[in-house]
Amino acid sequence: MVDSIYFLSEQFLGETTGRPTGKATPKKILALLKIQPSITQRLLAAELGVSANGIKYHINKMKS
Repeated sequence: MVDSIYFLSEQFLGETTGRPTGKATPKKILALLKIQPSITQRLLAAELGVSANGIKYHINKMKS
């Protein structure tokens, strides 16, 4: 499942390496959630190359 999410995220987001930063991260989180709505924060972090706490931060910021 992780491989298929990575393939889809690579194809959808157009990135294979590097760390997402700033305003791009929330957009990438939302894009991955659209591809796989049941994805965990831990898998989101692995896909985007950020920490799990970074994912939590962005999700909480998007909620407010």
